[in-house]
Amino acid sequence: MALPWPFVEISSTPIYSVIVFDILLGLHCVWLMLPKRYAISKTHLFADGFQYSWDMLRWVNWDGGNRIVLQRKGWWIFAPMPLGGSLADLEQVSARIEALQGDEWHLFVSDSEE
Repeated sequence: MALPWPFVEISSTPIYSVIVFDILLGLHCVWLMLPKRYAISKTHLFADGFQYSWDMLRWVNWDGGNRIVLQRKGWWIFAPMPLGGSLADLEQVSARIEALQGDEWHLFVSDSEE
């Protein structure tokens, strides 16, 4: 957000453009930290239209609460990816993620889906 400011005068960029850029970038940063809508498969997590490989996510056990937070590898301060939902949904998600980690995914998949 601070990067464009030293170049405003040199590039003759209108100040309102840089302010709008900072506001939009700030909103984007906040959006990255809000709980996401999601779906889980054996190979990927799908959240808000994006696809994340399980190799790129780090799972920290969920101990209750109103969201699950996965860590995206290599995303620095934007790494936390919260998953929200009802308590029953979060319990199912937690069980499925733990099953993925322990190679027990077959417990959640019917014979016709394999």
